[in-house]
Amino acid sequence: MEKREFMLEPFERGDIGTPANAKEGFGLGLAIARAIVETHGGRLALNERAGGGLVARVSLPKVAAGHNEIIEQTEAS
Repeated sequence: MEKREFMLEPFERGDIGTPANAKEGFGLGLAIARAIVETHGGRLALNERAGGGLVARVSLPKVAAGHNEIIEQTEAS
């Protein structure tokens, strides 16, 4: 499993050396976000960002008057 995919699993974090109970979080945010996005028929992808870090890209289907379109919103993390 690729590291980015691994980070979408519950309790997994990008900063390997930090304990799971550190103040920075428990590693649940991306797993919860992915579950919500997939429940609504969408996709969550993690892409590397120039200069370091990741970009989380959410794609959700938009249904309007019989048309199915994919809309995207990007959040940097």
